[in-house]
Amino acid sequence: MKSLIHTYKQMTSLSKTALLGIIISSLGTFMFMPYISIYLSDLGYSTAFIGYVLLLFSFSQQGFTFFGGFLGDRFGTKMICIIGLVIRSLGYGLFIFSFNKPLMICSTILVGFGGALITPSLKVVLAFGNESIRSAVFALRNTAVNFGGALGPLIGGILYLLNIQIIFIFAAISHLMVLIIMKKTMGVQLKEKTQAGVSFTNMLNIFRDKQIVYLTFAVSLFYFLYMQFNLSIPLYTKDFLGKPEYVSLIFSFNGVLMIFLQYPIMVFFQNKFKEYQVLMLGMLFMALAFTSLTLANELYMLMIFTFLLTLGEILIPPMIDNMASLLAPQHLLGSYLGFVVFSFMIGGGLGSIVGGYGYDWGVANGIHWLWFIYVSIAALGIALIWPMKKMTKQTNVGEVYESSTVHKSEN
Repeated sequence: MKSLIHTYKQMTSLSKTALLGIIISSLGTFMFMPYISIYLSDLGYSTAFIGYVLLLFSFSQQGFTFFGGFLGDRFGTKMICIIGLVIRSLGYGLFIFSFNKPLMICSTILVGFGGALITPSLKVVLAFGNESIRSAVFALRNTAVNFGGALGPLIGGILYLLNIQIIFIFAAISHLMVLIIMKKTMGVQLKEKTQAGVSFTNMLNIFRDKQIVYLTFAVSLFYFLYMQFNLSIPLYTKDFLGKPEYVSLIFSFNGVLMIFLQYPIMVFFQNKFKEYQVLMLGMLFMALAFTSLTLANELYMLMIFTFLLTLGEILIPPMIDNMASLLAPQHLLGSYLGFVVFSFMIGGGLGSIVGGYGYDWGVANGIHWLWFIYVSIAALGIALIWPMKKMTKQTNVGEVYESSTVHKSEN
């Protein structure tokens, strides 16, 4: 707790405000997400269309996050963040009137694309001026998101009992609140200017940066494996343990661990190991998690699996952001932080597609063989991360938006 407070005190005043904004927007987002499927079902839409809407939301956000980061570098973090908050608020509000498919699709795209503009912008705010404590700050960000992920569905459940459309209103209001907070704060503390030399050519050149491309590809294996927590594990719980009610138990266990362990575990490991070593240890925990499933089909083993997988989840995502920010040139920080989101698209997409076929294969040929395959994939991830030790030298982060002297005087 003392370490967390110490880190918070060291953060720039702007990044503290951004952290508050992340908590509020996460509450709004997670109020909305668990109930959109129910809303569409109540309106009489088919399961296929509901799946299409969810896929469209994921693609419009994850697929355009890199573009959103580049726009922040090109036109200014404040402008793009504000535009993203406006677009997302409009998207949530439009859901109230979306009684046909075209409007529903339009609402979904607005919500997703708004998120693609907001996420890299707020990450830039957290990264800039906090260079010496950056990985700890990204760990705090994940804690804030997880807090919203745990509390948001509970608030949404209460609102759903009243009227599901109230959820959309509250989600829109939460993002408007963040807009007001960030507009006032960023207007004073961020020096808005278009960076010289930041053009669409720069955006394309990122794809030629072997280090960030390699990092994105290597860590996509983590998301491939993590996707099985949402896909294969619930099916395994139902088919092999015969207790589908355990699913809510393990997801709640995962959520509680993420809230209370994210920051202290991340800080402990970052103080003991180098960046690439933290990533390797995260993949090692993933390997041990799937290894545990080969030992026994029992609840206690499922809980051990969840604990080990959560350790990997705690270590890897914030360290990915940290390494991306270390590799980024000073004028392309948002673009690099947006680019690594492709790792989620690649790994998560393949995990969803291959995982379904893989589970059917495991049922037919022995589920323990499937877990061994996933252990092997985690081992491959460790091997791919090892060469990253050459990537971890600190880059010279310049004065992108304002001088560090201003930050220090504010703290």
